[in-house]
Amino acid sequence: SSGINAEYGRSILKAKRTLAVITKVDLMEKTAENRCVLEGKVIPIKLGIVGVINRTQSQTDKGVSMEECLKKEEEYFKRYYHYLSNSMGTPYLTQRLCTILIYHIRKCLPELVIRITEQKAIQQSILDSLGTRVEDEQWMLF
Repeated sequence: SSGINAEYGRSILKAKRTLAVITKVDLMEKTAENRCVLEGKVIPIKLGIVGVINRTQSQTDKGVSMEECLKKEEEYFKRYYHYLSNSMGTPYLTQRLCTILIYHIRKCLPELVIRITEQKAIQQSILDSLGTRVEDEQWMLF
């Protein structure tokens, strides 16, 4: 088991598109070691580590709004991790994921356009090799 975990850990360290999300940060002990985990010092993740506080089932059952939970999350990070509060929380995670997605699309789109253009030319040459279009329905095979 520990060999598998070690191999998994090494593969994460090599990953170029990994973003770690630590949930239920409010349930973690507020120790220096956990602070180092959130800072990315324990496990250096390429795209960083984002801590979030999930809305609990009891909050959902009590009708606590998402807005109120997000406000409490923001207050929590400002109180306990004030130096990290700008890079923690659900709104930051949302923004970070959108930024990563836009970057990936911008990076891949030019190659995708080239591939589509090449395929379009290939398919057009196949169509052209079939001859001209039959306009008179009498000559078409059914």
